[in-house]
Parts: sequence; structure tokens; C-alpha cells
Amino acid sequence: MNLYLFLITMLSFIFWFLFMRDVPDPRTWFKDKGKNFISALPFLFVSMVLLACLFAVFSRYFSKIQGGAL
Repeated sequence: MNLYLFLITMLSFIFWFLFMRDVPDPRTWFKDKGKNFISALPFLFVSMVLLACLFAVFSRYFSKIQGGAL
């Protein structure tokens, strides 16, 4: 497993449980869109973890092709 992917994922979960404590219902994430930024935080966390996964996969792929890391 990529070290950077592991660190970003763990830091995301630590930040989530320290500062969010109660996990909101996913069905209400976009109910008050534009009124409250806190309601968009779960979506931002999920997208950040997915972007970290994509970066880890592509960096490993490109390092095999070019012989170097991104």
C-alpha cells in the first residue's frame, strides 16, 4: 500500500472523528445547499479520499513507466 495514501486516509478519519463527532445522514448532505458549509464537509472528505486513491494509483503507474515518481 502506498504510504501517502495511507497517511491521507488516516488523517482524514482522525480529523473526521475529532471535529465532526456525529456523522450526518447522507440523505441530508445537499438539502440545505448553499446555506450551510458544514453540510458539504462529508462530501468533501469522500472526494478528498477518492482523489488520494487516484493519485496513488497513477503515481505508481507512471513511476513504472518513466522510472521516477511524480
